[in-house]
Amino acid sequence: MELNRIKGKIAFISGASSGIGKAVAEKLAQMGVNLILCARRAEVLAELKTQLEKEHAIEVTTLAFDEKLSRSGEKYSVFTRKMATNRYPHQQCVVWQ
Repeated sequence: MELNRIKGKIAFISGASSGIGKAVAEKLAQMGVNLILCARRAEVLAELKTQLEKEHAIEVTTLAFDEKLSRSGEKYSVFTRKMATNRYPHQQCVVWQ
């Protein structure tokens, strides 16, 4: 019997609205990982959030902003503020860029 060691953990995925980022989000959702999805297109993130939560019974938080246009300190600050206001005070994150 294989144990799913990442079920219930939290993964942060940037570029989650399409391509490899979206594919990784879908695979991790199948494995029971709660997700923090970041991308530029808020409407695409909202659709993906709804789909993944419905299909896999996980929690998904979305962050819509263009990380390439932000200074690295601003990116971290936005991420930290968003997480402080949500349910993840001690996030265990996988970062995908």
